[in-house]
Amino acid sequence: MLLGGCAKPDFPPGGPVDTTPPRVLVTAPADSTTRVPPGTVIELLFSEAMDRVSVRDGFHIYPPPGAPSYHWSGRRLRVSWEAPLSPATTYQAFLSAGARDAHGVPMGAPVTIRFTTGDSLDPGKIRGLLRAKTLPTRASRSGRIRTRWG
Repeated sequence: MLLGGCAKPDFPPGGPVDTTPPRVLVTAPADSTTRVPPGTVIELLFSEAMDRVSVRDGFHIYPPPGAPSYHWSGRRLRVSWEAPLSPATTYQAFLSAGARDAHGVPMGAPVTIRFTTGDSLDPGKIRGLLRAKTLPTRASRSGRIRTRWG
């Protein structure tokens, strides 16, 4: 009669406190991979069980290919999208250092994975011409030109 309340989906009490940060052991695609097929999903294998909400909230990809779906199997996370990845595009997937394991210990260091559906990774350089307005000037009593705050 009392069997309904005996199973508890939690870690047993006692033992040393977990202070070891979790790590990402393997990613697919691996960092700097080229020619990734458009239907690829991102997979992360963690060193231990993770707090799924903190991982979901800490995971981002740029440019975003759409709304992500998260699928867990033990310590493995698969992230997919309804639409395929864009052709000849460099992506950067980022997992925040705040993602925590099941004991609440944060990773402590972010994980970044760059990959492309094209032949080479975009170098990530910003190009352009910077134009700036100068501050109005005025001559001082000594004849030197000073800025507005001088």
